[in-house]
Formats: sequence, structure tokens, C-alpha cells
Amino acid sequence: MSDIKVKAVKPGLYGGAYRKVGDVFLIASKDDFSKRWMEMEDRSPVQETSQEAQKAYRENATAELDNLGNALAGNPSAAPEGPASSASNFDGMDDDALAAYYGEIIGEKPGNMKRETMIKRISDKLNAD
Repeated sequence: MSDIKVKAVKPGLYGGAYRKVGDVFLIASKDDFSKRWMEMEDRSPVQETSQEAQKAYRENATAELDNLGNALAGNPSAAPEGPASSASNFDGMDDDALAAYYGEIIGEKPGNMKRETMIKRISDKLNAD
């Protein structure tokens, strides 16, 4: 029998992996199906990775785009380094350093802007360029 696509409706373990609510994955047979925490899924594409892993992949890709944008702009040292998400790249920066970086990228002082807003605007600007 071919694999069966299911969706986790509660957290559970299958195939040596922790499955969170919403994860779609394949089970080997109907004998592996658990009504307690799985439901049969339609024929949409299978997500073999967890939602957290997919989010981390997207954030890492965004960080790499940020670094590439800075390099193409001739300012590679301005980009926060590391493979983590763009938001976590800024975690190591104090408020003054973040404000200075914001000024370099955006071209204006942030004033009393929240860190999250500065980070979002910097990321948006770098991704748009």
C-alpha cells in the first residue's frame, strides 16, 4: 500500500519526529493512523518539514537577502552577520547601534521608534532594493 497523507490535529510522534498541530506528513499504512491526533488529508502538497523549520528557512533566506542587498549597495559591513533570522541578527545590536544602522539604510533618524518597527522597516527597505 502506498503512503497515506495525514495532518496532525494534536501534537504527536511519528517516524521519529515530533509533529505539531497543522503539520502534514505521510504515514506508511492505515495501521499507523491514530484517530486521537491525526486526520486524513486531501491531495494537497505534503509538508515533510515542521512549521518551525519552514519558518526558520524563510527567515534565513531573508537574512541572506539582506546581506546580499548590503553587499550590492557597497556596504557589506553594515549587514548584521550570521545565519539566523533577520530579526535575531539585530538582537546583538544595542539601541544606539540599531538607530545608527537605521539611519544609514533609511536615510533618516528613527526618533522614538520601537525596535521592532525599525527592524521591519530596515528589512523591508533592503528587500525592496
